[in-house]
Formats: sequence, C-alpha cells, structure tokens
Amino acid sequence: MRRISAYLCAAAFALLSVLPADAANDYAFETMLTPSTDDASVGDIVTVECNVYGITDVNGLIAIDTTVEYDPAILEYQDTEVLFPELWTGDNENLTRAEVGADGKGRVYLSFANDGRPGKGVTKGTITAKLQFRVKSGEGTTTKLRIYSGDSTFALNDLGETVYGRGCAADLPIAEDITIKIIICCASVAVILVTALLCMKNRKKQKKVKNHIFILHL
Repeated sequence: MRRISAYLCAAAFALLSVLPADAANDYAFETMLTPSTDDASVGDIVTVECNVYGITDVNGLIAIDTTVEYDPAILEYQDTEVLFPELWTGDNENLTRAEVGADGKGRVYLSFANDGRPGKGVTKGTITAKLQFRVKSGEGTTTKLRIYSGDSTFALNDLGETVYGRGCAADLPIAEDITIKIIICCASVAVILVTALLCMKNRKKQKKVKNHIFILHL
C-alpha cells in the first residue's frame, strides 16, 4: 500500500513541474462522463460513470488522477466505486475524495492506482469509476459536470512517467416537479368553477329583482 501511495505522491509532485509545451495537443488518454439517466428528479440518486479510454501510451496506465467538477447547490456527492482493470492484480488503492471549494464549486478528486509492479500498465479497454450524486434541487434545469484537460487530468504509465488526458463535459437534465403543476392546475380549475357559479348566482338574483320590480310596476 505504501508503494501505491508513493506513486500517487510522485504524480502529484509532477504537477509542480512545468507542463510540457505540447501537453495540450498530445493526450495519452481520453475521458468521458456518462450520467445513468437524462431525466433525473429531485431526491434521485444518479450514477455518473467516469471512463478513461483511448489510451495511446504504449507503456499503459497504472494510476489515474483527475477532477470532476459539479454544482453542489444541485448535486450532493455520495460515493465512488472504482472498477479496477483485471490487469491490476494485487493491491489497488482508491484515495478519491470530494469537497466544496471557496469558489462554491464542488469537486470530486478521483485518485486510484495499482501497486506499481512492472507489466500492469493498461493499454486497451476502459478504466471506469462510478460516482454517485443525490439530486438536491434544480427542477426544470440542466446541470453540468466537467473534467478539465491538462494538469488536472493525468496518469502514471508503467515507467512511472506522468502523462496527460483530455477532459470532457456532460449535461444532467432535471425534470420539473409535476406534482406542483397538478396542484396549480387543479387550483386554477377550482377558481374558475367557483367564479362561474358566483356569476350564475348573481345573474339569478338580478333576474329575480327585475321580475319583482316589473310586478310592482304593474
């Protein structure tokens, strides 16, 4: 376990160095965010898959470190499950954590790795982490989740070198609360009916008054 942490620390230390000039155009892998639904409701638990794929580094990846940004006013982070690749036998470590920054943005810091033994670098397929969020609010809106490219999305290859990945974004639509609409609709219909009944009652009264006046006049 100490060896895994050492690799993750080495990756973090690499961020303090100067980013290669061609890093922005030379990504070693792609990322994709995929919500489990496109019609979430307030109170739902939504799973968002974070996939690392399209690995171009010939040495393969043994550690992943990236950040998923979200709106904490709408989503509340719950947990993360990492589906470790079959090639990553032995000890694996998941150091994922989440926090809301001083800027008001929520961030899930995905950080997981293999034990760093040679020959376990993943070069094919997909490395997946499943993030769970509870929908707190945002009826009738769409909230965005985002991974940024560059120094906030990186990995270690089988040689212990830091490589960078391309970011992505995903939209999560949140349905309107139909219950409230039904209540408002029913209330509107009730008001219309009451108003109509009052109008009919008033007309009857006016008609009676007119008939009474007509009789007296005769």
